[in-house]
Amino acid sequence: MYARQPAFPPQNFMPTIPQRMKIQSESWLTDQFEPELVSVIVPTYNRERWIGETLDSLHAQTWTPLEVIVVDDGSTDGTAKLLEKRSLRGDRMRVITQANAGVSAARNAGTQASRGEFIIYLDSDDLLFPEAIRNYVESLINGES
Repeated sequence: MYARQPAFPPQNFMPTIPQRMKIQSESWLTDQFEPELVSVIVPTYNRERWIGETLDSLHAQTWTPLEVIVVDDGSTDGTAKLLEKRSLRGDRMRVITQANAGVSAARNAGTQASRGEFIIYLDSDDLLFPEAIRNYVESLINGES
């Protein structure tokens, strides 16, 4: 999990975890993302068989300020159709579709579309325990990272 850094910080400004509350009061930073929102970026390519379970594990998360951004990197199987169906259910999920450009490009596209203060990159065949994101965020907020 990564805490988002501002795109254009003031000169010589390097935020640390204890400065988190001060950062939230800076308008140049809070305009770029939503505090405490976690953006989960899931790049996928031909993962129809596994992506459903991954999305189920994200839907079960107890941390509710959560957005899921799935980047379909030009899948040729039924992944796109499954993602379209799931996005209609309102699973806190957005889908970005792009021509196949590789996992790094897919992660970059998801990161650019994200609005969260924190970012997690999750592979499309990974699963998380329901308390995982809550534990990550609370550790970062409390300076236990």
